[in-house]
Amino acid sequence: MAGLINTGIWGFISSAKATGKKILNAAGEEVDEWVSTFVSGVSGWLIDKLGNAEFKSVFVREKFITNEFVYNRIRVTEDEEIVTSSIKIASYFDNGDGTFTVYPDLREADNNPLADSDLLIGYYHNPGNTGIIYSVQQFTAISDPGSDQSILLEAEGDSIPYQHMIIARVGNLIDAERQSFIRISSRTNCQYFYDGIDSWAAYSDPEHVRCTLGHADIGLIPAWAREAVGSVKRWFGLIADGVIIRGTFILHNDKTIEDELNGREIQIRGDFEIREDGITGKWQEVIKYAKEASDSASSAAGSATTAGEHVTKIEELSSEFNVNYEKLSADFTHKVNTETTNALGAITSATEEATGTLQLTAKDFVLAFTNLVDTKTEEATDAISEAKKSAESSLTMTAEQLDLQFKKTVEEKTEEATGAITDKKESAESDIQASAEELTATFNKNAEEKVKEADGAITTSKNAAKSEVELTAKNLTATFEENVQKKTISAKGEIDATTESRKSELNLTAERLTTKFEEAVTDAEGDIIKEIGTQVTQNAKEWKVEIMGTDKDGNPNTILAAINASGGDIKIKGDKIEIDGNLIVDAIMSTGINIDDKFVVTVDENKKAKVTVNGEINATSGTFEGFLKIPFKTFGEGAIQDPVTKEYIVSDYFNLKADGDRTEDYLYIINLPTDGKYVGTVLTIYDYPVKTRSSAAVQIKGKMYHPLNVGDYGLKLTTEINMGRGGTIQFLAVGEPIDGGNCVWQGLSDCTSGGSFS
Repeated sequence: MAGLINTGIWGFISSAKATGKKILNAAGEEVDEWVSTFVSGVSGWLIDKLGNAEFKSVFVREKFITNEFVYNRIRVTEDEEIVTSSIKIASYFDNGDGTFTVYPDLREADNNPLADSDLLIGYYHNPGNTGIIYSVQQFTAISDPGSDQSILLEAEGDSIPYQHMIIARVGNLIDAERQSFIRISSRTNCQYFYDGIDSWAAYSDPEHVRCTLGHADIGLIPAWAREAVGSVKRWFGLIADGVIIRGTFILHNDKTIEDELNGREIQIRGDFEIREDGITGKWQEVIKYAKEASDSASSAAGSATTAGEHVTKIEELSSEFNVNYEKLSADFTHKVNTETTNALGAITSATEEATGTLQLTAKDFVLAFTNLVDTKTEEATDAISEAKKSAESSLTMTAEQLDLQFKKTVEEKTEEATGAITDKKESAESDIQASAEELTATFNKNAEEKVKEADGAITTSKNAAKSEVELTAKNLTATFEENVQKKTISAKGEIDATTESRKSELNLTAERLTTKFEEAVTDAEGDIIKEIGTQVTQNAKEWKVEIMGTDKDGNPNTILAAINASGGDIKIKGDKIEIDGNLIVDAIMSTGINIDDKFVVTVDENKKAKVTVNGEINATSGTFEGFLKIPFKTFGEGAIQDPVTKEYIVSDYFNLKADGDRTEDYLYIINLPTDGKYVGTVLTIYDYPVKTRSSAAVQIKGKMYHPLNVGDYGLKLTTEINMGRGGTIQFLAVGEPIDGGNCVWQGLSDCTSGGSFS
């Protein structure tokens, strides 16, 4: 191998060979003579002072890295190729304010293709970045090229230009004509067509990739098409805003669209359009069928056809769909017209039409179906039968609510040859609504029949039924209604009409359950023949049943029974009450009864009952056998003490005693009430007759009459009685002479010792 020597031209290193001669070098020393063998394109090698080199071949054991490789003007890049305006940086100057003045490396007569507001990227190899071949730099042009072809760039982030780096335009902030470019990637095996890049955010947005060809990233496929693609990471094909095909389009089954549509026996028409604002499609299919009985005689089904029968049938199907940025909609129609003429002259014509509608938006989903059937038969006898049937359904779903509706209507009309006419109409509806707050279901059914006899008599009947169910987090409500009307007008003009109506209602909440039933019958004039209803109410504290209504004379009949947890009573009220079976007495006598410790019945081993009542017993009359016992209670047990004065007040207990016990001030003071509710009450006060020097005395205060306190005009009012050394005194509450709403206490007996009054 030849050595590397300087051939004598400054800055050049080239191939050389020895001549075998000796020459003197610059230092005057004798050295071997070498002569350059480099001839461009022919022989030898050369590296000039600018770094340009020419070799016969190059072998690189590891990496060969370059910004540009040119061979016969064919550009080869690593991984990425961008088709757009670009320059190669010859030199640059850092202005120190985040901007750079860049000078392009241009060939003779070339102009700088960049412009103001261009968005630029550059790929640069930095050997100092271990493992990173290229780093991407981003710039924004803030001036047009000057006279020296220089351009001022503003760096994005920490981007900086480098000598020999190629920067390419990928968009423009203002000029729409400079906002597009094409990227070819060998890594993804795909071509990308960008448009509308007016910012760095738009550059990173997949929505601005308007077309791809090759292995497209799954993220570029529209969401509505991903299900068809499947779970693959990349999909090989074309993604674009629109496709126009002027030639033949071959389907997956190796047929063209023309073959698929025209190869059928029936008539089909289809239109399919893809535009920028959406996709639309229309299809129509028509089948015409006409058949004589003789044509089908070869088949078993045809041979069964009556001779002379003729059937004409037209079937039409159509559909239309539309997809745009707002909604997806589709409509379907299926219509059949059939006419049959039999040998007897009877003609039957039938028309059936079914439609379906689908609509999907970002806010709601709507689905609707309809089915209409119209049949008419004209018999040879002149009798005519007509029937119409229609059915509808719709489904609407939003983020807040689901609404489901069904409708069905049937109409029948028969005109007999005798002149009698029968009309029937029946309709049914249902509506279901569901939301986060409630569920509601409604059902309606109406039936109507009218018969006109040949003799002029007319009979009309109507039957209507309705139900409704509502369910929320707080309550459940169900309602049912039924009305039956029947009216007959005889040939003589006589009218017989009745109306029956029934209604039921159920309401259930966390607090109570209520059920209600009503029934009414009215005559032709609307007068009530019968009206009755029941209602049952139950909650945690009460169970109650009510029966309300009136008879034909308008007399009310109400029965009320109630049981409540507050200790109230049970009432049964009505003009007639009939009880069949054993009463609860048998149960009481066997086990007793206890109602909140206020009404207690106990039965001992000898079957003797003991009744304890904490409250009042009211009776207009009665007979007691045995004895009546009211135990005595002390003032502290049976009366109420004032916390300030320490005096006692008689309340609801009327057998009181003082047992001669001691008090702080050696005195009991008890006050008698004046409330008129105590009129008729007997009060007994007993003071222990055996006294000690420390025993407390008893003093009675209130409005009283003492038998010994007599004036010129009868008993004098007494306000204070001292019981002295003990004994018993008894009073009877009577109405106050002046104010009957209050009471005064009349002394019945005074068995005290040493007492006094004033």
